[in-house]
Amino acid sequence: MYQTLQALGLLVLISFVSLFTPVNVFASFSFNISSPSATLITTGSQEVSVSLNVTDLPSESYFRVALQKDTGTGLYYGYVQNNNNEWSKILVLSGDCLGYFKVTDLTTKLLNLNFKIGDDSEIGSGNYILKAHRFTKTCNSYTESQNTIPIVISLPTPDPTQTPTANPTATQTSNPTLIATPTIKPTPTKTSTPKPTPTETPEAEETELPFFDMTNDNKPTSTPAPIVMGAKTENKSGLISFIFISIGFLFLGYGGYMIYNKRHEFFAQKRDI
Repeated sequence: MYQTLQALGLLVLISFVSLFTPVNVFASFSFNISSPSATLITTGSQEVSVSLNVTDLPSESYFRVALQKDTGTGLYYGYVQNNNNEWSKILVLSGDCLGYFKVTDLTTKLLNLNFKIGDDSEIGSGNYILKAHRFTKTCNSYTESQNTIPIVISLPTPDPTQTPTANPTATQTSNPTLIATPTIKPTPTKTSTPKPTPTETPEAEETELPFFDMTNDNKPTSTPAPIVMGAKTENKSGLISFIFISIGFLFLGYGGYMIYNKRHEFFAQKRDI
């Protein structure tokens, strides 16, 4: 009986203590997108600030925000700014997460991230959704945000009608330069006009040499022909040659005359004998 009362007293004491002892309730981790600074993106370099509400961050983590066109493809677009103010390109969910924004303070309740689609992105205009992801320290697992935000992208398209206008201007400016170049060429032809003058030089006339005729009356007869000098008598080499040839003929004629005279005297003496 005594033992039964002792057990009941212990049970009442435990119940009394439990009423005044606080009970720790562990909440699960969650986060959601609060509000982006813009829901319309018109250029690739436009930056959008995105606020995240974080509840009970369990450990050191990496966060990012990205655009998705179709939830079934799993493709994400854009860049997120990390702790070093560097823009890290959004990769697939199974990729490396070390380039995203790092959070080490487990008491963080509000987190601000900067996002842009980038000028080199292959994304086109249309309707997209903005989604946030939290990665573990080792990038082995991730958690999606509880909500998404619709984003409209309206990028400017180049006007194709402006391209043909540049072609006529280029052809018009280049045409005068092509026509102006041949006008310089006729200048050398004027200097070559006096060249035909050397073709009018007269040919030199032939010069007749003296001829000695030996007749029966034993008298030498020489009939010099007139010498007509041509237009090129100023040529010294031709004149000297003519003089030497004339002198040679004179010597030959004189020698022939002396031989003839000696023979005539010899026959005359012989007749006298």
